[in-house]
Amino acid sequence: MGRGDPTRGSRYNNPVRYLDGDPPRAIVIAYSADGDVDILPRLRPRQDKQLVAHAVCRYLTLVDAEPSVFEQVYDAWDQLDALASYLSEQQCGEANKATAKLRAWCRAERRPLRGPRVLTPDPGMDDTYWSSARHDAGGNTLSL
Repeated sequence: MGRGDPTRGSRYNNPVRYLDGDPPRAIVIAYSADGDVDILPRLRPRQDKQLVAHAVCRYLTLVDAEPSVFEQVYDAWDQLDALASYLSEQQCGEANKATAKLRAWCRAERRPLRGPRVLTPDPGMDDTYWSSARHDAGGNTLSL
């Protein structure tokens, strides 16, 4: 609850409140008097669970390698951050623990660190966001 936008008016906020309740699965199109059109809920694309797990594993592995190769760590973080909405509570915890370790190592070595944020699981994430795509061990999509 409380995810509406007071500047948008009732044509937008009523569907948001409806979808925040316990409605049947639905898509709502909100057309406002000012011409704005919103499709609610804002859905993320489906993602492969193995790809997300691979991104977490890659970040954890690179952080564990001390001294870290920062370009690779940043690349792995960027990939993980892009997938953050799909992470479970456990994956967020593991990534946050690795980030804390990386921060501590950087402080001890007096090395700058451009900041990975604290990850939290998205409460809207559920099994409907997983695709059935298959990937190899490197995270590459396999054709079926």
